[in-house]
Amino acid sequence: MKIAIVRLSALGDIIQSMVVLESIKKHYPNVLIDWFIDNKFKGLLENNENINKVHYINSKVIKGIKAPLEIYSLFKKLRNLNRYDLVIDYQGLIKSSIVSRFLNSKKHFGFDHDSVKERVASFLYSHKVSIPYENNVFSRYIYLTSKALNFEIPKENIVNKKSIFKYTLKDSPQDYIVLILGASFS
Repeated sequence: MKIAIVRLSALGDIIQSMVVLESIKKHYPNVLIDWFIDNKFKGLLENNENINKVHYINSKVIKGIKAPLEIYSLFKKLRNLNRYDLVIDYQGLIKSSIVSRFLNSKKHFGFDHDSVKERVASFLYSHKVSIPYENNVFSRYIYLTSKALNFEIPKENIVNKKSIFKYTLKDSPQDYIVLILGASFS
């Protein structure tokens, strides 16, 4: 099975949506997961052992004066990729739903019109999942994943999951926590 995940932007939300990867791999050990992310986050997902391939998108092409020509170019680029068994859009914005829909798949999962920030986005999904927008984001990602892949993600899978980043500092016996405030504003 081959899955495409679309979560283009918002650094914290990208990291939060990665919570589902380990559970997907546990349930489907041979699944290939490709992730679609905005160019400005290049390198963020590169060392995640649960991601097969990271695809970079210039999501700004979806807006602007030259949009029709650039959107057509993006469409051709995404359509030429291999077919996916399903696509999951964790973002729920117009730009992410366009990317999701352009991917070659018959199943495009996303939140329904009452569960997204930009309601128009939901019209591009073939399979819509309803969960209140106000719910905790982890609950939302887990619920969407469980509906798309037809399996439950137990709470202990989330609580006891491995680290999503593999990085060690030279000659340092300590663990570090890094907080990046205002990371989306570059």
